[in-house]
Amino acid sequence: MLDRVLDTLAPALRASRKLVIPIAGASVLAAGVLMLVLPRPAFVVIPAGLAILGVEFAWAHRWLLHVKESTASERSSSGAAGAMRGADASDR
Repeated sequence: MLDRVLDTLAPALRASRKLVIPIAGASVLAAGVLMLVLPRPAFVVIPAGLAILGVEFAWAHRWLLHVKESTASERSSSGAAGAMRGADASDR
């Protein structure tokens, strides 16, 4: 019985998923872009919006991978500078 109900609802659930994911992802991404000029953490919200959109769209997934790679390289370069700053502070 439950299988028949799920089989009947499956096309509607797929269609609603194809509608809800882009709307939610675009809303979160737009909020993140607004946070670039507002005093809020855009660097957290923009990747979240790309992750939501990346479920449905390949271009958003590629952008998210690019953001991850660029933040990883920034962390590694700033980590070395931070370690150097820490050494300077301990010498005082």
